[in-house]
Amino acid sequence: MNVPEYMHPHVQQLLSIETEAAINAGRISFLLRVSVFRDGDKWCALYGKSLQEGVAGFGDSPEEAVAEFNKAWITSRP
Repeated sequence: MNVPEYMHPHVQQLLSIETEAAINAGRISFLLRVSVFRDGDKWCALYGKSLQEGVAGFGDSPEEAVAEFNKAWITSRP
């Protein structure tokens, strides 16, 4: 993204606002474009390279996995 230097602080602020809104709306998984896939008999929503390094949520359906991911993302933030 080619942003003029004088706008950088404003762009960063806007990204922070958008991220916070997505978290509050339960759509951080959409913003981060998490991977959703079958893992055994459950569905997994994963952000990161692996379960050990990333944040994940599991459920009986893709929707449940994403909802659990959203909860995990909020609780994993410092």
